Amino acid sequence: MFVRVLNFTCRKETEISDIQEVYRTIADHARTFDGFVGSTLLMRQHACCGMAMMYWDSEEAASAAGTGIVSLLGEHAYHLMDDAPEIQGYHVIENGILQEKKPT
Repeated sequence: MFVRVLNFTCRKETEISDIQEVYRTIADHARTFDGFVGSTLLMRQHACCGMAMMYWDSEEAASAAGTGIVSLLGEHAYHLMDDAPEIQGYHVIENGILQEKKPT
């Protein structure tokens, strides 16, 4: 499995629900690409940014989808990287449910 992480932000101070809406847009779009396995939302507490960890069955699938997803998000997407980043201070949210809160 190959992990690609997309950092994204909302342009203004925002509610948590706004971050979740951007994430849903990312996840819905990712599902349209071949090789998509799943995704997890990581969200900073008291900030207007999040990370979508997207899981793919190959590096090729992740690469092909990454460009399309960044294009879809436009100014929301500010960084795309491979592999898992340092996630201190992020909430781990799967299927809308808080799974884990990383210490800040």
